[in-house]
Amino acid sequence: MMPFSAIAEGTSPWLPAPGQFTLGINHTQQTAKESIIGDKELSVWAITGAAEEYKSTTNTVQFTYGLLDSLSFDLAAGQAKVEVGSADSSSGRIDTVIGGNWRVLDEYISSGVPTLTLRAAAILKGNYEGARLAGLGKAANGLEVAAIVGKQISPMFSLWGEIGVQNRDNSVPNATFYDINAGLAFTRELSASIGVSNKKYSGDLDIGGAGFSPSRFPEVKEERSLIKLGLNYSFAENQGLSLNFAKITAGRNTVKDDRIISISYAYGFN
Repeated sequence: MMPFSAIAEGTSPWLPAPGQFTLGINHTQQTAKESIIGDKELSVWAITGAAEEYKSTTNTVQFTYGLLDSLSFDLAAGQAKVEVGSADSSSGRIDTVIGGNWRVLDEYISSGVPTLTLRAAAILKGNYEGARLAGLGKAANGLEVAAIVGKQISPMFSLWGEIGVQNRDNSVPNATFYDINAGLAFTRELSASIGVSNKKYSGDLDIGGAGFSPSRFPEVKEERSLIKLGLNYSFAENQGLSLNFAKITAGRNTVKDDRIISISYAYGFN
């Protein structure tokens, strides 16, 4: 079962300036005492036979570069560790994502339109086993395409969202996802955001259902819906910290995370 990725869908439509390079570092911790098998919620105790919990730790690094005024590139990579009580654990390099973003509409150039950015990315599988309870991901290469739209409603308030699809090899079902966010700037340095996201894999295979075996974990019909809260603080013109909280609100064949906490640091330079 795939944990919530620290580098996940939800990219901003607003691109970095040409020549700007940004380095981001993220640390995420997740815990859960329940999972959703098919459409039924089960405790970790029911799976492992002990009063234990799921634990996941992910550390990632992300590079973003503004090549042109309307074109940017990014790369995200990292390491993760997942423990399913004493029943299973694994660690390794998570999937690497290499993407390109093309802004086709700019609200600051054309009056009355939102900012619209199109994105394409390659997903390169990490060095882990996906066919296990504590798998770090789908263990398959893939491609992603998405559209990201946003609008600065006022100097204090903004809205943005993303919708996209992923296609992977090794019999992994196609996935669709969306991410919707609202941001509020309290001061020049301090802002907050709230958002919802969903990712759903097609197919009809449930964990423990007809035709399932542990080797088919990456093929299951998985779904995760989350609510997210974020707090961002810029302590310099080119540096900032973000603290984010998230919680699973619904899902299928996945861990029901009751706490997802991440902290990120970003440094930009030309």
